[in-house]
Amino acid sequence: MNDLPNSEACERNKGPILEVITPYLSSSDNGEFFEIGSLTCQHSAHFAKAFAQIDFITSEIRDNQNVLKMCLSHYQKKIPNLKGPLVYEAGFNKLEAGKKFYFTANTLHIMPWKAAKTFIKDLATAMDENSTLFIYGPFKYHGNYTSTSNEQFDGFLKERDAQSGIRNFEDICNNFLKKGVFLKEDIAMPANNQLLIFTK
Repeated sequence: MNDLPNSEACERNKGPILEVITPYLSSSDNGEFFEIGSLTCQHSAHFAKAFAQIDFITSEIRDNQNVLKMCLSHYQKKIPNLKGPLVYEAGFNKLEAGKKFYFTANTLHIMPWKAAKTFIKDLATAMDENSTLFIYGPFKYHGNYTSTSNEQFDGFLKERDAQSGIRNFEDICNNFLKKGVFLKEDIAMPANNQLLIFTK
């Protein structure tokens, strides 16, 4: 267990995220919850323990498959409804369609904006009228940061990769809207993050 990859951020935010999405998951007798960018699968593992009637499917890009597989081999021993690993990479392959829930955390600011727009297109194509999408992470509003720490984090991201960075809330929503996906809720979360909830 000590050698298992672990994200401190996931440990901090998995509880608050579960609290927000619980009303949506509680109303579902079954179904599938597809996480994009699972990596250490701490989110899906935590959620899956709370909702045994739902299958939680983990996925990652090709380069991160080994980490995901290692973590899954640990968690799946005790959590039978934790599934995967699947490969999803924007611009490389398509998302599995028709899942009841789609979820991604802290991914949009890591990928280039071009890839993010492809990701949005893929999500919109995969979703149907019964799907709910949860997106967790930091966002700018009207081009403004919500905190000094987010501005500093954005600077760090851009130093590491000039094509990455915290995205504008309006750009995300407008790109989804063009694809027929509508913002249902924008919920403020701890540590200057947001949880955006979309439906089709």
